[in-house]
Amino acid sequence: MPAASDSATGSSSFSSHGAARQRFQDLDAKRQAIELEIKALDDVLASHKIGMTEPLVDADGFPRADVDVYTVRHTRHSIIRLRNDLADVMRELERAMHAVFESVPPPSPPASQQQQQQQQGGGATASAPPRQPLAVVNRVEPGSPAAAAGLAAGDRVVAFGDVTGADGLKRLAPLVARMENEPLAVAVVRGDAELELTLTPRKWAGRGLLGCHLLPPST
Repeated sequence: MPAASDSATGSSSFSSHGAARQRFQDLDAKRQAIELEIKALDDVLASHKIGMTEPLVDADGFPRADVDVYTVRHTRHSIIRLRNDLADVMRELERAMHAVFESVPPPSPPASQQQQQQQQGGGATASAPPRQPLAVVNRVEPGSPAAAAGLAAGDRVVAFGDVTGADGLKRLAPLVARMENEPLAVAVVRGDAELELTLTPRKWAGRGLLGCHLLPPST
């Protein structure tokens, strides 16, 4: 009976984590859509050779004859509204990112792991040696591909695509550039648990294709 209870609890934790990740991904998609709308409206203003702050009346107070005043005014209003919407979504994204991290299922107790090994293998089995990290996540930017994948500061990266080993960090840059817009399997150790994540390098509002800062593993 306790094993069944542990299984139900674990299933609930994974379900909660999946829902939190889906919420984050939905918000991130909304952020990207708003940014595209703003970019399109910025292009409209650029086509009129005007920005957000130039006056729409001439020195005598009459509407300028060299611009489409109605279109420019309407476009500016839409950009301001979308910028406010984007700020709201970014705040929701930050909360959603914290929810993703908080919903990560805790590692199974060692005793339960040993019992499972004995049940499956008929006795005690030697555990595999821990994999050596190739990098440590120092920082994850909100709204980034790394945040969408569920990476967290402090994670020890033990595999990034086909890159492993303590000297793997120097091989990440060419891999990420080659795999832009392609999903990569990323294995990290968080606490005592090893997690399998999926990270897709892509362009976003910030720098780089990942949106996280990686450090060499401490020696």
